[in-house]
Amino acid sequence: MPPASEMTGMHFAATSALPSNPPPAVDVSVGQGPAQNIYAMTLALPDFPDGTFNCPSDFGVVYNLTFFSGNAAAVTATLNPGGCRDVRISGSTPTRRVLDDGYWASLAQQLGVPESTIYPYLPPGL
Repeated sequence: MPPASEMTGMHFAATSALPSNPPPAVDVSVGQGPAQNIYAMTLALPDFPDGTFNCPSDFGVVYNLTFFSGNAAAVTATLNPGGCRDVRISGSTPTRRVLDDGYWASLAQQLGVPESTIYPYLPPGL
């Protein structure tokens, strides 16, 4: 993984694999400082444990983070606010980490959005 100091920006966008569960209307780009902070705190998350798990309901919404070094995409990460609440980080050796409540609060602050717009995600009607 490249060091956080190489990140010059980041794009955050919500998507959904389930048409019946539209994602939150969040599509944000941030500059160097927040990008480096988000990247560092994402890499600092604990590794996802090995084994088999029965995770809570997953409503199909994920958040895609694209970290840039200059004008090129350097690293991507996919955050899952439901189910096993994990993040998958691209790279020569893809990694999977565990998300926690503190991460969501810090992420929302760095993005400049209310935490309630990104976490917890509940589908319409619930």
